[in-house]
Amino acid sequence: MGVVHNQAVQHLGPAESAVFINLNPFFSLLGAHWLLGEPISPMQLAGFLFIVTGVLFGSGGMDNVIARFRRAKVAAGGRKAGM
Repeated sequence: MGVVHNQAVQHLGPAESAVFINLNPFFSLLGAHWLLGEPISPMQLAGFLFIVTGVLFGSGGMDNVIARFRRAKVAAGGRKAGM
């Protein structure tokens, strides 16, 4: 993972790539499950969802989705008068 992170820093820059280091616990969880047969609990899955949500919002991955949703809402007349 360190090599991949170092290449990401080189290509994207430190600010943009720093958010992805938060995925390390997820890869540790998968490794423990696949290599050691450790069970994955519902709390760990919930934590994974929080990690992915944070990475998506922190990396700007959701910016296009939110902008597209807002454009569709405005096009459909979803804006109230006076806003």
